[in-house]
Amino acid sequence: MNACRPQPKVRPSQSDLPDPYPNQVAERESANVLILAVHQILFRLGWLFKTETVVVPTLVDYIAGPAWVRGWLPTFSRLGQSLPPLLFSDRWGQCGRFKWHLAASTGLMAVLFAGAAWMWRLTGPAKPWWVCPAVLAVYFGFFVANGFYQVLFGSLQGKLIRPERRGQLLQLSTFVGTIPSVILGWFLLRRWFADPANGFGYIFVAAAIGFGSSALVVLAVWEPRRDRSRDKPRGEHAYHWWTAIRQDKDLRQLLAICFFVSANWMLTPHYQAFGRARFEATAGHLTVWVIAQSVAVGIFSLAVGPLADWKGNRLAMRILIFGSAISPLAALGITSLPAHISGQWYWLVYLPLGLAPLVNRVIFNYALELCEPQLHPAYQSIVNLGLALPLAFSPIFGWLIDATSFEVVFSLAALSVLGAGMLTFGLAEPRYRLPEPMAAHPSAESPE
Repeated sequence: MNACRPQPKVRPSQSDLPDPYPNQVAERESANVLILAVHQILFRLGWLFKTETVVVPTLVDYIAGPAWVRGWLPTFSRLGQSLPPLLFSDRWGQCGRFKWHLAASTGLMAVLFAGAAWMWRLTGPAKPWWVCPAVLAVYFGFFVANGFYQVLFGSLQGKLIRPERRGQLLQLSTFVGTIPSVILGWFLLRRWFADPANGFGYIFVAAAIGFGSSALVVLAVWEPRRDRSRDKPRGEHAYHWWTAIRQDKDLRQLLAICFFVSANWMLTPHYQAFGRARFEATAGHLTVWVIAQSVAVGIFSLAVGPLADWKGNRLAMRILIFGSAISPLAALGITSLPAHISGQWYWLVYLPLGLAPLVNRVIFNYALELCEPQLHPAYQSIVNLGLALPLAFSPIFGWLIDATSFEVVFSLAALSVLGAGMLTFGLAEPRYRLPEPMAAHPSAESPE
């Protein structure tokens, strides 16, 4: 009886599989890990000056005001970084080298912030009405570039770094980047927040320098050109993103997790507003919040990176998602205290909020292990879309805050994130189990 029962397909650790890449990639892997870590540290420094939880929402509140305007920020960010990359995913699957496109997308972010700094300086202290739409347009353009960046960085990482070392890259880039982030945040952001009429211009310049430096560093990565002579003609046996969703049940489950966990991203611009609505927040408060989140990302990465390398990204994802649900619950608890106490302790909300960027990184790394290297751009784009689609409702979150209260919206978001954590129990661990549709993928040969 047992002999007739179908046995589960088992995938060995990817380090045990035949190496699909040239030997030179393995020889240069350590150097590439270091270069990509430096690249992401500089990228993170640029990101510090456009933090979605504090800096940009404070900017929008300064030039606009209503919560529904602030509520558009997650929509612009997630739609910008999901739909455009999805349109290019098939083309990037045929890409010879990723690093040139990665440098271009990062450089575009620097150009956008340099343009914003120039606009801020030209308009003077009294900002005309069109500055707010212009800032939102720059914000949307930035996230279009960031969407390209995420897909390209994930694909480059999937091409050059083994799954068992991607957690090490995450750990290096986030923890080491914490030190300069804290120093720059404390000595610069505090001063610039206190003088918003001029300070936001300096913040834009600092972001442009961070992203521009990051773009230059990534060019030092050693990446072999993929042999395209073995590619099928474009259009022949095309593996479209909807085919991946239809055939891969783990990808569908991952999409559901992305939908539910996105509720946390809808809240990102409202945390600072929630605090400021309950007590008088100073420039010092805002700076401490940015630093607290940056420190939390670095500290948590010390455990998350090794855990993902050792036990797989599924377990790391589960722990991170449940942990990130603490932020809205902590905000609800702390703001219920008297104003002088909640103002003193509200920075604690930003500690579990530091898990949110790590959630995305681990989700993307998990998606890389679900497919062959040639499909990495498609899978990364699909995950991007899954994280973005629910944020089309982000303005409704802002409207609900005005119509009801912060407490109602934050409670709903916490329940949604907890639901995402429960869904992780339905995922397979791709390092050990091979989903059946994978065996039938028409593009199973490696890209190198």
